[in-house]
Amino acid sequence: MLKDEQIKAYMRESEESRGGWTEEKRKEFGSHVMNRIGSYSNNFNDIIKHAEIRTPKELEAEVGLTEGNIFQGELTMDQLMFNRPIPGYAQYKTPIENLYMCGSSTHPGGGVMGSPGANAAREILRDMNKQIESHYI
Repeated sequence: MLKDEQIKAYMRESEESRGGWTEEKRKEFGSHVMNRIGSYSNNFNDIIKHAEIRTPKELEAEVGLTEGNIFQGELTMDQLMFNRPIPGYAQYKTPIENLYMCGSSTHPGGGVMGSPGANAAREILRDMNKQIESHYI
């Protein structure tokens, strides 16, 4: 299947250079993705009852995701590990006492389900001087 990053890269590079997203381009892209998946799954297109195609334009306008990025920042070398979400705030703590970050913008980023929350929980427990008895939290 197509990865979200590949789809976003395609959308950003090809559509911004051609004047942005139009309704026609959005539908064309949706068809392209569906057909690509359908090429690996014989009846994929036949079983789709409804499809809603979201481009970066809609994601940014509807839910405030800059450039439609669902990971709250690119997963590139300059925005990973100690630089996620920004340098100086990579350990889930914020400058506000007892306020921690644990979403896709924190290490290891979105797509690694639950990891940012588990990591933030460990930091919170350490700050509370609680003994961590399991590596599962």
